[in-house]
Order: sequence, then C-alpha cells, then structure tokens
Amino acid sequence: MKFKKLIIYMIFNILCSYAGSALADEKKLIILASDNIESISLDTISNLYAFRQKLMPNSQRAQLTSLPLNSADTIGFTQKFFNYYPYQLKRIWDQAIFSGKARRPKQFDNTDDLLDFIKSNNNAIGYLIIEKSELRQLEEAYNVIAIIG
Repeated sequence: MKFKKLIIYMIFNILCSYAGSALADEKKLIILASDNIESISLDTISNLYAFRQKLMPNSQRAQLTSLPLNSADTIGFTQKFFNYYPYQLKRIWDQAIFSGKARRPKQFDNTDDLLDFIKSNNNAIGYLIIEKSELRQLEEAYNVIAIIG
C-alpha cells in the first residue's frame, strides 16, 4: 500500500515538474478580472483564492474561477502564485467549503468558457497560462491585472 502511494506521489511530482517547465520564458501566468475591477493587489487575489478574504476592495463578493486541478494552467498558477501544489490549494478549499465559510470557485473545463464568464460577470477573477505572443491580444480584449513570470 505504501509503495503504491509512493509511485502515485512520484508520478504526480513528475507531472508537476513538467508543467512547471512549461512555464519557461515563453509562457506567462496572467490574472484576469472583469471590467468593473480597475485594480487589485496580488495579496488580495492570494487572500481571495486561499479563502482568507471574501470581499473585493469594492466590498462586493468575488466570483473566483478555476480550471481543472490537473490542468497545466492550475498547476502553474498554484506553483507560481502560492508555491503550492494544486492538491494543497484544493485541501484549503475543501476545509473552507465544508465549514460553510466559502463557496468553491466556479470551475471551467476550457479557457474559452472561463474568458466568457469573466467578460460577462462583475467581480470575476481568473488565471491562465499563455504564450508570450498571445499577451498583447488578451490585454486588448480582457482586463489583465497581473502578469507573473
């Protein structure tokens, strides 16, 4: 049983390190927000995603979004932004949700749906890993509030 867990852990680490290498210089982590959010600090975003804070600076409830935990975007986000693995952030989410203190971020299966949601809803925040060449196009179409990496 312990050997099986060790193998699973090793495979997970290999996948995470592969996703981390995907965040080389040509890829960037960006934080997107709906158009009604003019500015927000990275500390506030961190607090919102870690459920240490519920409200945006405008005193409205944040609408957090996420992609699947095993996606390269989420792995890159949790490692670059929190220095966590996705399962560690999920554990924080599960504890807060179980205790009734928070709502799970709205999960999307693809980036197009996530971008549409952020564009059409107030107080929505999300993250993506993009090619450096795509940055200009996204900045013109969406409210990119932070570029990391």
